[in-house]
Amino acid sequence: MARPSQRIPEWNNNIGIFAVNAQPAHATLMPYADLQQALALDRTNSPFRLDISGRWRSKYANRPADRDLNFWRTDVDDSGWATIPVPSNWQLHGYDFPIYLNVTYPWWGANGRRTSRRRTSRKVSGTTTS
Repeated sequence: MARPSQRIPEWNNNIGIFAVNAQPAHATLMPYADLQQALALDRTNSPFRLDISGRWRSKYANRPADRDLNFWRTDVDDSGWATIPVPSNWQLHGYDFPIYLNVTYPWWGANGRRTSRRRTSRKVSGTTTS
């Protein structure tokens, strides 16, 4: 198994890593102030709900190695960073390109390495197949 000291990205080329910095799966629960509020089934009305919608600072990096290593710090100077609306998809705001697929999202790495393949054709009973 690859170790970080071998300069292999933590999120790629390592079948032993399923998620990085992810919370364990859990049920979505919402606390309410009282029974009547809970029975109304309106999550947006709970005083314990925090709406994170708005404009967030964002800095795009072409590769994980290009990211700001201190992005998580509260004292980082993000004044030069762009802002994007949340919720949204950063790919729809000028960063990279959207990928719309009804199949598995493409993965580059040991478990789905892309290779260049040459298309060949052969003749079978008078017809060409490829």
